[in-house]
Amino acid sequence: MAREVSGTFTGTGRSNIVTCRSASISMDFDGTATVLVQRRMDGTNWRTVKDGTITASDELAYDAGAICELSLNCSAHTDDVTYYVKPDAPGRG
Repeated sequence: MAREVSGTFTGTGRSNIVTCRSASISMDFDGTATVLVQRRMDGTNWRTVKDGTITASDELAYDAGAICELSLNCSAHTDDVTYYVKPDAPGRG
């Protein structure tokens, strides 16, 4: 089973990668920042998912429809963002 990823963006950068088909994502913003929910299906190119530009605290479910690599990318940072990505169990989503 894929592992969960959590942490805090204290500047711009990328979270660790989760390999999954679907995941639950939670983000708590302390102020101003932009976090992109991105997937990589070819092992090279990151693409921002539809409705994947997050600028305020939010929880969302993401289903890629196929196994892919999923990561959060903090592209603009003024204040910290705490995040949590939980891949769904195999066979779900």
